[in-house]
Amino acid sequence: MLQSAEVFTNARSTLRRSVPQSFQSEVIAGRWDTPRAHRVLDLSEEGMRVASGTRLPRGEHVVLSFIPPGWWVHGELTVFARVARETERHDGAPATMGFEFIDLPRGARTELSRCLRGLPPPLPRVRARPKKELVWIDVMVTYTEDLGDRVNTFEVSERIADFDAGSLQLQTLGGLVTGGRRPYRWRHA
Repeated sequence: MLQSAEVFTNARSTLRRSVPQSFQSEVIAGRWDTPRAHRVLDLSEEGMRVASGTRLPRGEHVVLSFIPPGWWVHGELTVFARVARETERHDGAPATMGFEFIDLPRGARTELSRCLRGLPPPLPRVRARPKKELVWIDVMVTYTEDLGDRVNTFEVSERIADFDAGSLQLQTLGGLVTGGRRPYRWRHA
């Protein structure tokens, strides 16, 4: 039988961090004659999201040039990226483009992660609602639990009984949100 089920979208592999409002990145695209400066809304080791007046289509390759917060010692960071998502302007929020870094070297990724540590994630605008989909279920099993003052009844697919605990791979969805930088450790007396 067909049964309605809620499907939650996957979380990001890395936590995006808020950046100062003055933080900008130059975007160099083949469609544009000159590099264009865009305000960066958030940043992670995997990519960035910028406010943009003109959007590029998904999959377009660009060159990004920027100086991340706390990166001043290393100079400007220039990476190849692709447009992973683009959203149009709505409810007073600017149109945005999300870029995924393509060739960020491992050392630069580690240093960028260190620079972003301690910056808070951006505040969510709206709560994500799960999508509803119809799924095929062979057999529904009804469980009833009598607690004395109330009775709980719920239905589940019989397939839940086939769960193998060894197949789970636990991993974090992001860094510690409330943690700051580690205290300074003196190396010389």
